[in-house]
Amino acid sequence: MSLPETADLQMLLRQQQSLRTIIASISAELELHPLLERIVHAAGELLNAQFGAIGLIDHAQNVVRTEVSFGLEPSKIRKEFAPNMCIFGTVLAEKKPLLLEQYKDLEHPVHSAILPHAAIGMPIWWRGKMLGVFGLGSPQPRRFDAQDVDLLEQLALHAAIAIANAQLYETERRRTA
Repeated sequence: MSLPETADLQMLLRQQQSLRTIIASISAELELHPLLERIVHAAGELLNAQFGAIGLIDHAQNVVRTEVSFGLEPSKIRKEFAPNMCIFGTVLAEKKPLLLEQYKDLEHPVHSAILPHAAIGMPIWWRGKMLGVFGLGSPQPRRFDAQDVDLLEQLALHAAIAIANAQLYETERRRTA
């Protein structure tokens, strides 16, 4: 096996081990906000992203509402994005992963500070319903690729279970209060 193949294999093994650790970590959390914080930071570490956010979908209003972020302006929290607005709205409209060489390639980018940065968006599905959206990015020369999409998709599957459990826990806690 050549040296580049060995390095690629070692990187894949590190990513898989990291993913297992992340899954164990998020499976133990029941409070929604700390859970989302843990998930978005883990996704950033896993994909070597410099900034990111998770938004949850408000189906009644058909918007994605930013719940947590890192590396972005704090003023973006609780901001709502309609279909096709920024990466969240685009993923909401298209209902599939989104890979961008530059954030400015979106039809309606809204974060001017990250226009030249690479970005990736991923829907978070649970039982046929989109619960939320990941948005991650990083300055050039970082570029996300199909392997990053696959890795984030794996994380999104486990994140969906954890989010659904946290939402059920929150509902039950309110009911019994």
